Amino acid sequence: MTAFKDGYGGEALVVDDKKFLQLKVEYQNVLGMAKEYSRENKLHMNQVAMGTIFNYVSRRMPYDMAIADEQLKRVGHGGKISLTAYIDRGGGVCRHQALFGGYLIEKMIDDGYLRGKVSVDRSYSKEEGGHAWIRYTNSVGKVFILDIAQGVMGALEKVNTNSYWDYRRPEERGGLASLKKKLVLK
Repeated sequence: MTAFKDGYGGEALVVDDKKFLQLKVEYQNVLGMAKEYSRENKLHMNQVAMGTIFNYVSRRMPYDMAIADEQLKRVGHGGKISLTAYIDRGGGVCRHQALFGGYLIEKMIDDGYLRGKVSVDRSYSKEEGGHAWIRYTNSVGKVFILDIAQGVMGALEKVNTNSYWDYRRPEERGGLASLKKKLVLK
């Protein structure tokens, strides 16, 4: 089980596919779609998984602030709520989309379809507030970003040049803090 407490005053999201079996159904749906596309186009699963997940989450949970506000009002700040509540309502915001897609990627890793690591990364700006997206690092260390809310998907070095959000982690951004870290490591 995963609980994601939003540091910006939101709810505590619960991702538990043993308690909420709908998550397993969602995974089986996206896995079937990815396998079919892979087979039809003679592509390896790692070539189709990210796009399939991006499109699936975009359709099943489009960005909808009204649904997020409604659910938050119902459970209160810090209140626990299953991610499936947002899937059932047909919408959510970036944190819900990122957790949903991250869960799907994690299941593909667990089942051996992908080899890599997935995380939900977040950032904050005074102008825009908080934002969350999916970061997937494949088995050879290449980083991919899936930001469903912003319609952004691709390799970190490409998506980071065209986006409002800086998808790099602080240690990847350079500057004095990064330089100090490099000096200490050598």
